[in-house]
Amino acid sequence: MTKKAKTASRSRRGALVPKAILDKREANIPLTSGGTINAETLLADLRSLIHSARQRVATLANSAQTMLYWHVGRRLLKENLQEGRAAYGKRILVTLSQELKAEFGDGFSYSSLTRESRRDSIPSSKPNARSGR
Repeated sequence: MTKKAKTASRSRRGALVPKAILDKREANIPLTSGGTINAETLLADLRSLIHSARQRVATLANSAQTMLYWHVGRRLLKENLQEGRAAYGKRILVTLSQELKAEFGDGFSYSSLTRESRRDSIPSSKPNARSGR
């Protein structure tokens, strides 16, 4: 949003009206049912709804990412890419990281994959998605 858009708005006729005038003029919006609604209260309520929804989306995305990395690490351990097969495992991780990083970004770099595959003990149950543990 441009600076002008934040400080001004269009009137019903299309003319540009400064926000300060718009706030005073339309602080109470008449309703067809006879009552009025306070524009500031409505705006505050809508902002609250938007912030709350964004927070829930961020929390869900973080939980999903935590679970994804847990599954990636578990799958890499299942393939036993460590221990006696270290040289082979390293080549595989280099190849996997190149492919995954090209397609999905830096979260799947070689260092990320090795960190996930080196977990000394992965719990038998899934981590708590809320806490990431």
